[in-house]
Amino acid sequence: TAEQELYDSRKHSGSKELTPEKIDYEMQFPHSDSVMMLHHLTQAGFEHFVSVYGESYRVLYLNDCTGIRDFSPLGDLKNLEAVRLEWCRKTDKLWDMSGNTSLKVLSITDAKKIVENPMELRTSSTLEEIRFWGAFFDNKHTLDSLECFRGMASLRRIDLNDIKLKNRNFDVLSTLPNLEEFHFDAGMLTTEEIAWIVAKYPHLSGDSLCAYN
Repeated sequence: TAEQELYDSRKHSGSKELTPEKIDYEMQFPHSDSVMMLHHLTQAGFEHFVSVYGESYRVLYLNDCTGIRDFSPLGDLKNLEAVRLEWCRKTDKLWDMSGNTSLKVLSITDAKKIVENPMELRTSSTLEEIRFWGAFFDNKHTLDSLECFRGMASLRRIDLNDIKLKNRNFDVLSTLPNLEEFHFDAGMLTTEEIAWIVAKYPHLSGDSLCAYN
């Protein structure tokens, strides 16, 4: 709904980027205080929104993160339950999630540098679902290994869409006691590798953890 989106609504304001001034202007109008999709944030706008308005938000969808270099302000949001990041081009890091004590779902789309080795995931003790998506009109992004998930006891679901896996060591799966779903493109692993996972972890379900059809 309109109340759950924040963007520059003024036709003649120049750039569409959400700066602190534009955010304050738009937040004068009725908006949800729990769910929000934010478009074209600058770094300054992102930091301003989190510090001034972010405390009550449970769900944040940051659409077009090309202007954001540092996601660390998100670490202060104790009520945040789900976050989606799209088009992250200027950073290779996530943030320390130890302070996000309510965070359950993280979805990341088109963030080549972040996806390569997102070890910050392991700072979370609450994440239940992690979903990675490659670029829509580009080659698949490469995930170095599954090590970024090691020991995440709360994790129930992993999605790897349009992702290539560089290191094929699947022992990490044995460190995820609550993992129930492991989804990935059929071409990411060989038939033999899929068969090994199915035999070793029969409790796991997934779109490609089955006979090819």
